[in-house]
Amino acid sequence: MAIIEKLSFWQFRDALKRDEYSSYSNEAIEALFDYLEELSEDIGENFEMDVVAIRCEWSEYHVQDLWDEYSNVFEENDIDSDDYDKQLEILSEHTTILDYRRAEHMGNVLVQAF
Repeated sequence: MAIIEKLSFWQFRDALKRDEYSSYSNEAIEALFDYLEELSEDIGENFEMDVVAIRCEWSEYHVQDLWDEYSNVFEENDIDSDDYDKQLEILSEHTTILDYRRAEHMGNVLVQAF
């Protein structure tokens, strides 16, 4: 038997902020909360809150820093280091990307580990 508690956004945010190894921005936390809430509704299953699992599974990057982490993927697909939209398109073929940039070259994204 399990006891399930529905977390509000603020409870979710506070849990991630309390984790000393988590450094997500508020925008990342909001994007992740919305994604997980929608996913839970779509698949009809509750999401079990596990801060460590979230931290291990999701990484936040400024869009201009994606090349440093995924250059091997981009080079295999002949993508330029400053073509951020194409980089996100290629990454989305491998994993889930949460894009909450303010503009094409400015802002952060969350990338699920793959």
